[in-house]
Amino acid sequence: MIRLALPHEAADVRDVVHAAYAHYIDRIGKPPGPMQDDYNRRIDDRQAWVLEDAGNIVGVLVLQETAAGLLLDNIAVLPQRQGKGHGRVLMQFAEAEASRLGYHDIHLYTHALMTENIALYQRVGYIETRRISEKGFDRVYMTKILRQGGMAMATLEIIGAPQSNFVRTTRIACMEKGVPYTLTAARPHTPEVNAVHPLGKIPALRHGEVTLCESSAICAYVDRAFDGPPLIPRDAPGAARTEQWISLHNTAIDPLVVRQYLAAHFFSGLPDGAPDRAKIDAALPKMSEIFAWLNRELGTRDYLAGDSWTIADAFLLPTMHYMRLLPESSEMVKASPNVAAWFDRVAVRPSGKETEPPPMPGRG
Repeated sequence: MIRLALPHEAADVRDVVHAAYAHYIDRIGKPPGPMQDDYNRRIDDRQAWVLEDAGNIVGVLVLQETAAGLLLDNIAVLPQRQGKGHGRVLMQFAEAEASRLGYHDIHLYTHALMTENIALYQRVGYIETRRISEKGFDRVYMTKILRQGGMAMATLEIIGAPQSNFVRTTRIACMEKGVPYTLTAARPHTPEVNAVHPLGKIPALRHGEVTLCESSAICAYVDRAFDGPPLIPRDAPGAARTEQWISLHNTAIDPLVVRQYLAAHFFSGLPDGAPDRAKIDAALPKMSEIFAWLNRELGTRDYLAGDSWTIADAFLLPTMHYMRLLPESSEMVKASPNVAAWFDRVAVRPSGKETEPPPMPGRG
């Protein structure tokens, strides 16, 4: 829930902002502007909004009407709650509020050294308008033109456990497309999932009246329903190669390395919870063949389907994340330099970093 901050919450608002911006101090040489703001005044002026989750303030938004229009002065999310779509929801709310107030655009600024923020804002439709030195900071101002009716539309909801490789794929799709979303954490076969997926599997999607299951269908919907960079190339060969790699992952790679090998490590079903060595050992020869094949393929290009990122890379990335963590498969990654180099290229993208999953249940 997003609501105006209350007077007694000024300290909580300040704590969220400080936690979110503290890591920038070393980069810019001093506390960023939002850490120096007066949140008692912001609250009194009805400019500070908070995002609540389970009764806790996890995000802060500051909106200010200026002579130039509505300014998105500050957006902050607790570090431990980042990567779950909260920031996108706050941005979507800001755009809807701008539309409600009668504005046709919305403005923001960020520090010139906060390059990842500049890239994120560009992906969701903001255009740089000027760079100035202001109040001791080098600032980049950006503007987004709002569609008629603004962004007051239903929030896209991804339903599933954040540790799931396919749930992560759909979240990456949203981030690469610049689509705000929320993540509703839910395990397979829970009521939230069963209401959408006939077999109780994750992920599932809700977007207004639209409900979908299966990661490939969800990614296709995100790609076609929203403006933004294409997730699947628009030319026929590029689209076909992307679909080919998605199918290869879903029918050959995932069943072996995730459903058999990874599951035998984390969900063995043995009484003591120990890894199932028989299933692990049975998977290793075929896994070695798959790694050798992937290493050959990725020796000829930077990404699975060509020289540019596509949604096919979002299917393999979560799988390889886990392969780097387990003993036998991590050795295969080390022995596959082209696979390792591909992983580093893809994982460093904001969509890779911000969706990195928490540990598996019961694992540190």
